[in-house]
Amino acid sequence: MIALSHGETLTRLRPRQKPDPYNPDATIPDWGQTPDEATLPPAAWRSETTQTTGDNGRRETTRRADVGLRPGADIALGDRLRRADGTIWTVVALLDADASPFTGWRPGLIARVERVEG
Repeated sequence: MIALSHGETLTRLRPRQKPDPYNPDATIPDWGQTPDEATLPPAAWRSETTQTTGDNGRRETTRRADVGLRPGADIALGDRLRRADGTIWTVVALLDADASPFTGWRPGLIARVERVEG
């Protein structure tokens, strides 16, 4: 991925783990504890918004975005990203970054994130 001199610096939040009460051999995310934080290199952000009306006139807005990150960025499904404006988004998908068949160059990693309001 080309260096993004005007990209957005994001903070990655990763939950600590706790034992799964239903399966002692597994762990589950524990957002009740302070998460592990790491600053990611500048990223490209592309947003879209979907608005729906729920039951009883309740309005819910789901905001989605694709975030372009450098290859090998330390990000995983279920992590949260904090933007400079303080909003927090959840990583819901990691999309493959296809490599060029001619050079092997990879443009980077795409993380799909979302935020629900309402």
